[in-house]
Amino acid sequence: MAGKKKVTQKTEMKKILAGCIGFGQTTGIDTPTAIQRFISARKGEVSQEKEKIRKAKLKIKKIEVIRILAEKVLTNFWIKETDKRKIK
Repeated sequence: MAGKKKVTQKTEMKKILAGCIGFGQTTGIDTPTAIQRFISARKGEVSQEKEKIRKAKLKIKKIEVIRILAEKVLTNFWIKETDKRKIK
C-alpha cells in the first residue's frame, strides 16, 4: 500500500498560486491582482467576482423561467389551434 503523501504548507501554497494564475488567465487579469483578490476573498470580504457570478446565475435562471413559460404558452396555443381545426 502506498503511503499518503504528506501535504506541506509549501505544496498547499503552490496549489493556491496555480489556482490564482489560472483564475487570472481565465478572467484576463494579471497574476498579482488575482493573488490579491484571492487573499481578500479568503479574509471573508465579499468578492466582486462572486457577486458577478451570483447575478449571472440569477439572470440565467430568469431567462430559463421565461423560456419555459414561452414554451408552455406556445404549446397551449398550438393545441387550441389544432382543436379548432378538428372542429371545422
